[in-house]
Amino acid sequence: MKYLLVLAIMAVFALNLKAQLGADIQAELKKNGEVYFTFEVQSAKELAALTKIISIDNFDGQQVWAYASEKEFLAFQSFGFDYKVQAHPNENFNPNMATFEQIQNGDAWNYYPTYDAYISMMYQFETDHPGLCDVFSIGTSVNGRQLLVARITDNIGIEEAEPEFFYTSSMHGDELVGAILMLRLIDSLLTAYGTDPRVTNLVNSMDIYINPMANPDGTYNGGNSTVSGAIRYNANGVDINRNFPDRLGGQHPDGNAWQPETIAFMDFAEQHEFTMSANFHGGAEVFNYPWDATYSLCADDAWWQYVGHEYADTAQTFSSVSYMSGFDDGITNGAAWYLVYGGRQDLMNYYHQCREVTIELSNTKLPSASTLPNYWEYNRRSLLNYMEQALFGVRGLVTDANSGLPVEDAEVYVLSHEYDSSWVYSSAQGNYHRYLLAGTYDIRFSAPCYADQVISNITVVNNQATVLDVQLQPLDVDFTSNKTTLEPGGAVNFFSGTCFTATSWTWTFEGGSPSTSTLENPTGIVYSTPGTWDVKLVISDGVSSDSITKTNFITVTQEVLITDGAVTTCNALFYDSGGPSGGYSNYEDEILTINPSSANAKVKADFQSFNVEYHSSCNYDFLIIYDGPDTGSTPIGMYCGTNSPGIVVSTHSTGALTFQFHSDYSVTAAGWEAIITCETSAFELDLKAFLEGPFQTSSMNADLSGLSSFPLDQPYATTPWNYTGSESVLSVPATVVDWVLIELRDAPNATAANASTAIARQAALIMQNGNIRALDGTSLPLFDVAINNQLFVVIYHRNHLPVMSSGALNNIGGIYNYDFTTSMGQAFGANAQVDLGAGYFGLIAGDANADGQINLTDKTNEWESRAGLNGYFNGDLNLNGESNNVDKNALWMKNSGLFDQVPD
Repeated sequence: MKYLLVLAIMAVFALNLKAQLGADIQAELKKNGEVYFTFEVQSAKELAALTKIISIDNFDGQQVWAYASEKEFLAFQSFGFDYKVQAHPNENFNPNMATFEQIQNGDAWNYYPTYDAYISMMYQFETDHPGLCDVFSIGTSVNGRQLLVARITDNIGIEEAEPEFFYTSSMHGDELVGAILMLRLIDSLLTAYGTDPRVTNLVNSMDIYINPMANPDGTYNGGNSTVSGAIRYNANGVDINRNFPDRLGGQHPDGNAWQPETIAFMDFAEQHEFTMSANFHGGAEVFNYPWDATYSLCADDAWWQYVGHEYADTAQTFSSVSYMSGFDDGITNGAAWYLVYGGRQDLMNYYHQCREVTIELSNTKLPSASTLPNYWEYNRRSLLNYMEQALFGVRGLVTDANSGLPVEDAEVYVLSHEYDSSWVYSSAQGNYHRYLLAGTYDIRFSAPCYADQVISNITVVNNQATVLDVQLQPLDVDFTSNKTTLEPGGAVNFFSGTCFTATSWTWTFEGGSPSTSTLENPTGIVYSTPGTWDVKLVISDGVSSDSITKTNFITVTQEVLITDGAVTTCNALFYDSGGPSGGYSNYEDEILTINPSSANAKVKADFQSFNVEYHSSCNYDFLIIYDGPDTGSTPIGMYCGTNSPGIVVSTHSTGALTFQFHSDYSVTAAGWEAIITCETSAFELDLKAFLEGPFQTSSMNADLSGLSSFPLDQPYATTPWNYTGSESVLSVPATVVDWVLIELRDAPNATAANASTAIARQAALIMQNGNIRALDGTSLPLFDVAINNQLFVVIYHRNHLPVMSSGALNNIGGIYNYDFTTSMGQAFGANAQVDLGAGYFGLIAGDANADGQINLTDKTNEWESRAGLNGYFNGDLNLNGESNNVDKNALWMKNSGLFDQVPD
């Protein structure tokens, strides 16, 4: 019988099941209000349903450790797993407790404070350091205990343009190492301020908030004087870390109302603009990064791994050999460990754009108090490392270009990078903080009533800040809509911005019906034809008017439903058979192949939602995705329940994806929605080279491009290049030196990169500063070709010896970079370039007939036939527009006998 049916029947027989609880279970529930137990599963997929019913604590790939309340354990029993009741972590725990008076008379930190001592400690921090610390309550627990937070910054009471940072611990009341470390961290930050430069910088540069105990009812379940009876759940028997809203699990993923503790922390997050945070746990030793509720990787997965390894590696260095060394050397993706719905980590990352992580500090949840100083020593440097990351990445102020005032809620969006709510916003003070792994990025800054601004080629270095202040130009007119992507026949509502006090509005909707409107906020504009459409708004106050046109603002895509057959598209919304408003049916079996409609493109399916009937082995309803044009292609995965495929991109030579769906005889779900687009192998080249002929000190002359005879069409159509490209310009951009020909070679190494490995060529312009650019003189050359090995580049010039890169090009953010000018060794071969002096190197001049060697024929056939003439000639080796003795004596004679070293 299916689990959903079992759960329905379970409600009817709940009383009978309760009566069947063993004596050991009943004893644990009576003592702690929760039971701690283990059981085994065949695969992690079996946990997908269980994680919404019980509180999973650990999973090693086979054995599961879990907690459950009475209600939860009754539900668990209905699944039929064999289980074993384990001693609760608080069993035989005899903590060394300390009163506030005892704490004041010592500094060993080898104790657990009573509740009253904890409250007094927190407020004493403020008393002792009133200029640095403010302690306040953000709410109370079920039983009325205080949820205290210490704020630490150099200007208490002032909101500054600084990152807000948050540490919180012990949502699970029986995981207390973090609580003690947070108390000690507060003390350390306050007492070391002004003497320790690192601590002083943190306090001066950040707004730090620390909450040592997020579940005091669980921690002091045995009474205010002891933590010996500490439990995981709160006083209502609810796991707080399963009780938060979840983008996949819903508003109440655990089926419980939001708890007082949950509401307090949700409200606290709404009142602040935290950029980074961490919540601390016990029962393992690992840095657990997002996501917890989906196997899809987050946009900043590589950054999280870097930051996580920094934390774990530092902890390992200052601890025993085995500390925080499990999993992937101390770190794990949350869902890869086990799925969690309703966790703080996903809430903060998705809904608040705050980079929050879960850090498990100790395998033993309630260690002897005598060992607590050890955990401080293991982690204190890592705690500061993680805090410092909040000062790195791309940061700055977004202000109004006219008034200089801060722009709040400006969206900071990294192009070709963001998804799943990974972008961030500026604060009320205008500061923003976008944490990124080292690389080069393009970032778009946008805000209502301001013109978008894209800043390209922003360089990020790990553990450094890239400060980028942005001034946005205010608009008098702006608008938004409730959607920008829809299927044919869909409707859009538009909203005029409040940038300007208007009395009339004139809208024009390209491709829409109606095509115009004079309403302030027109609704129900229907788009029936696939394509991308402009929207224009003109506003007036009766005296003056202004307008804005948003190009390609509305995208109308083809609607594709799962059915037998094939479609060809790079722009569609893909649904189950029920379409956008319905679900699928029973007894379905369909196979659909989606082929790319663009050459050299790969189909990409980005699942926005996914829900089909769950089974631990996906034996009921399932979707299988294949990497290719049929079911004989390599399977990418089988998906059921809410285990979304996330983003799937074809790697097959055809670029196709094939989807196979099956539903059985009963029970259906909502199905799925996916956005179908295509990824191409397109990339840009950022190349730099110098030509010896026109080189002067640190750049090249641009005399040649000023000639009327300078060709507007690329000059490499003749022998030996025989390049048939149609590159041409209407006018020559400023600072152009000459045309060059780029050739790309795809090979495992430079030696193997011979002429047979060439995969693409393109004519481009070389500028005075050595940059090689596209035809507008500023853009990077763009290629659309697949790379199977490594990419090497050859640069050809009509009267210089060609060069090939000695190493593979570096791909940073979709841009391949290579600079020939920095050393002789940048070109393949021995002395394949010329030393230009002052640390610069360049292509060797003199090969006027471009046969790959500098010899007498260059002089006789090219230079002598044009000597004394002005114009665009191959014999003009220094590219100044004149063929004269300087070309022959200073360049040809010096280099005669040299030849190119590009592999044939």
